[in-house]
Amino acid sequence: MNTAPYCVRAFQRLGRRLSRLSDTNVLIYFPHGFGDWIHFSHILSLLEQTNQYYITRFGDDTVSLMDGCIGVTPFYLGTASHQCAYGGLFSNRHFGMDLKQIHGEPIELNFPLSLHATCVEHSINALLTLPFIDVVGYRAFPYHTKARALLTSLIPPDDPRFIALSAALPCPINFDVPTMIQQFVENRLINFLGLGIRKLCLISRGGYTTPEKFWGRLWRDEVSGCTLSEGEECRDFMRLMLAKDPDWIFLSMEDRIFEGDDTLSSDEIQCVSYAQVFGSIGGTGLPFGLVMKALVNIADLCVGVPSGPYHLSMVKPDLPCIGIWTNQFPSWYDEPKEDSIHVISKNVVEKGYMDRPGSFTEMGGLKYDCRFVDTRRITGEQVMAAAEELLY
Repeated sequence: MNTAPYCVRAFQRLGRRLSRLSDTNVLIYFPHGFGDWIHFSHILSLLEQTNQYYITRFGDDTVSLMDGCIGVTPFYLGTASHQCAYGGLFSNRHFGMDLKQIHGEPIELNFPLSLHATCVEHSINALLTLPFIDVVGYRAFPYHTKARALLTSLIPPDDPRFIALSAALPCPINFDVPTMIQQFVENRLINFLGLGIRKLCLISRGGYTTPEKFWGRLWRDEVSGCTLSEGEECRDFMRLMLAKDPDWIFLSMEDRIFEGDDTLSSDEIQCVSYAQVFGSIGGTGLPFGLVMKALVNIADLCVGVPSGPYHLSMVKPDLPCIGIWTNQFPSWYDEPKEDSIHVISKNVVEKGYMDRPGSFTEMGGLKYDCRFVDTRRITGEQVMAAAEELLY
């Protein structure tokens, strides 16, 4: 990939030094996953407001999430997520930076030509790259999430902006998408599932990170007298939903085409996968972030483990959500919202995760509506009980 040198001051974990950076055009390089971008958006309004912020990473599927966002402007690189960072044509990882050797001094980076041109156009003179560390409950309120914990290294500890942390932080993501994209997404679902006369449920059974958070991946051997197939808990839930109301349809957030037990796609339960309808994530189709915003605009329910699509659904105020937590806890990641219920596995209690300082159901102005179940494996019936309470 063609690159061009570009000189900026590069910062990371600045504390008081960042607070003195003002009236500057700042490029935020955020090389983290889709869900982390959603979490990070919560603290944008707490950064120094005299600066103008831009944001990018390799892979425009994620960058598109910030399209129209309040407080930051996305820079598109024109590269696909699955092609970046690990060699081959797009081997220029982190623009040549050593992320451990950044101290606020001028540094010459190798920008893709597309990024070089936009940085010249917008007179970018500082780059901020942020390590987003999973605090997994070890930071106490009000610094219990990744984003809240990060603030302690971005603004001074005596800054009045910390007062905002006692309440749920707003999300600045703009859910308006171009009319053409919204219509395209809706029409694809009409053709595949008959959307328009039916109600849409987004299903996020897995994620890109730890396998332990997959719904139903663990503890199947605890079911006596039978052997359950992969995804059976989720299929049970969908069958129960259809028995309650046959107008439900389901979109499973599968990033590629799977077969057999590895897919939830089935005519019987009126479910198709994301990859079937819109292509593989990171491919050459519409950016995933824009498609996801269009989907949450028309969805009637989201059910999922802590993964990118679920986190985006959680920041859509009017979209009911059911969280499935087997190895993590909602207060570690998401800001709470009223139309949500979190189903908590017995494993979370047994492992002592509830004893960590950042694990709570209510603290200050924050409240998470949790349902603790008496099994480590979360069943379709248990999630259906949450849906009955939330929707009916």
